[in-house]
Amino acid sequence: MNFQLQNIKKYSLLKNTLISFGLLSCILAAQAQNQLPNFKNEFGKIKGEVPGCAIGIIHDGQLIHEQYYGMANIQYQVLNDEKTQFNMGSVSKHITAAVLFRLEKDGLINKNDKLIKYYPQGPKWFEKITLSHLIQHKSGLPDYVNDPTMAPKFFLSIAQQPEITNALIVGLPVTHEQIVQAVLQELNNLSSLAYEPGIHTIYSNTGYLFLGDIVNVATGKNLRHWANHYIFEPNKLENITVHNNSSAELKWAATGYMRLPSTKGYSSLVETLVSFGDTGVITSLQDFTKWMTVLSQANDSDSVWNGFLIEYSESKAKNSLMGLYDNGLSINTYKNNTIYSHNGQSLDSMTSNFWIAPEKKIGYVQMCNTIVSKVPSKYKIFKYVDEYLKLQEKVSL
Repeated sequence: MNFQLQNIKKYSLLKNTLISFGLLSCILAAQAQNQLPNFKNEFGKIKGEVPGCAIGIIHDGQLIHEQYYGMANIQYQVLNDEKTQFNMGSVSKHITAAVLFRLEKDGLINKNDKLIKYYPQGPKWFEKITLSHLIQHKSGLPDYVNDPTMAPKFFLSIAQQPEITNALIVGLPVTHEQIVQAVLQELNNLSSLAYEPGIHTIYSNTGYLFLGDIVNVATGKNLRHWANHYIFEPNKLENITVHNNSSAELKWAATGYMRLPSTKGYSSLVETLVSFGDTGVITSLQDFTKWMTVLSQANDSDSVWNGFLIEYSESKAKNSLMGLYDNGLSINTYKNNTIYSHNGQSLDSMTSNFWIAPEKKIGYVQMCNTIVSKVPSKYKIFKYVDEYLKLQEKVSL
């Protein structure tokens, strides 16, 4: 009996010690988190019933920081959280480029193909433009959304088509196919390109709009199918998609909002142009950071994405108004680290920004359901990761 009692006492003491040690570890971990750089300057004012953001930091394949601010939907009091899906706007372009990259590897498409091959009804100068020109923004095509000359004509052309106006009256958006046809119509009215393809790099949504469409023309299956096949399904990403169905609703999709200066309130917006290729990716924070990890490892020798991330070169960036750009990504350097990045803004006023630094295995993303211009500096993100790793070492000792 005494021997058994002694063992019970030893067991109780060990159990209490382990519990205390566990509690101490939790306390130390919480204290450590409080010592990390915070993001109050960027997002601290997002309080109350206002739209907001989701932000994430990755390091070496792990999501080491995620934070959610504001509401996904004000009317129904739904907070932004890990389930919320945001419209990534132009960040979608590198997904389009990634699909084309894999299609070419599989022999289903050739980036040296001329645009005229896919649109024989287009202007004669389509013979000068290759798919590579479109991917690198070197096509000379005016931007159908932002060009001061073409954009007004494009939207006027859309407004004058009865089948489109009738659909808009009952709340149906303009489809991708309708957008492509309207853009082709306006391009046929131009006598020439803005510049000879390959000479300059000037941002144009038109090129990626065509690329999203060409995937379907070349293979008989749309961009969404191939994005699922090459990217989302292999990486088990269930909360990311190319949204190309104008009548479908996504279960956890955030609502886009525009600030109303007169009342300091917000007005909800619906995207009336449902295009893809240049835009169209809807994603949760956690799934997008998983894809960022895949991208960060793209140039590993055994990766199926090897060659997708182009090395930075000053000579290649010389004649560009926007720096080096390839495969849907801006390519720059920060403290001798190559940075691949893109930002986006959708027509329903959602804004996004992301970048990866593969050498450091670091990445940052922010996605917001309203226009947010503040983005933490790369210095701050690098510092966050450094401090995080130091504190992890302390906690584990």
